Formats: sequence, C-alpha cells, structure tokens
Amino acid sequence: MHRAILSFNRVHPISPLDLSPISDCKRLWKLNHGAMKLLLQEIRRNPLLWLLVFVPIALAAEKLNHEAHTLHFVLSVLAILPLAVLLSHATESVAAKTGDSVGGLLNATLGNLTELVIAIAALQAGQYMLVNNTCW
Repeated sequence: MHRAILSFNRVHPISPLDLSPISDCKRLWKLNHGAMKLLLQEIRRNPLLWLLVFVPIALAAEKLNHEAHTLHFVLSVLAILPLAVLLSHATESVAAKTGDSVGGLLNATLGNLTELVIAIAALQAGQYMLVNNTCW
C-alpha cells in the first residue's frame, strides 16, 4: 500500500515508514537549503546587503516608540537601501533571461519603486505638498 503526501501542489509517494514530521522537515530543509545558501552567498558578496538587518529593526522601532520620527527616518533609510539593491539585482536577472525589451520594461517599471513606496507612505501621512514637490 503506497501513501502520498501533498505538498506544494505536488503528490510525493512515501513509504509507510516515512510518515514522521521529522522526515517532512528534512524534505523542506533540503528544498530551502539551496535557496538560503544562494542568498547567504549574495549577502557575503555584497556588503550593502548586510543592512537587511535594519528591515525588522525599523518595523519594531515604529511599533515600540511611535513618536521618535528621526530614529524612524534613519532606520527606514538604512532598511530601504538593501531592498533597492535586491530589486535592482532581481530586475537584472530577469532581464538576462528574457531579453532586452522585457528587461528594459521591467527596469523602467520597477526602477522607481522606491520613490513610489515613499510617495504612498507620505500620502497616507497626509504630506500632500511633499509628494507634489518631489514628483514634479
């Protein structure tokens, strides 16, 4: 009698002895280990990505001390820098696989994503003049 487990929209046959949660964790570890290894190699290669640590710090600081605006600004700038680098790297990787026309479209579309995020946050805060002056 063969059983199967459903994971990630695929059916994987397993033996009757392979029903433990530990074996499921091992399978997931093998899947995620390769992706984590590539991410860690990229972080080691690019020191700017070390600033990724500021992403959760900026989010936590906003929740803990809502009135420290200068601290939030500095932490947010430090957090958005590596995210912009990752976005640029992802756009270049897709462009290398898909060709110049799709790569140019992605670069033009996502190239200003950082400014769009800042503009949306400023609009939510009611800073209409700030958005108006930076967009024109």
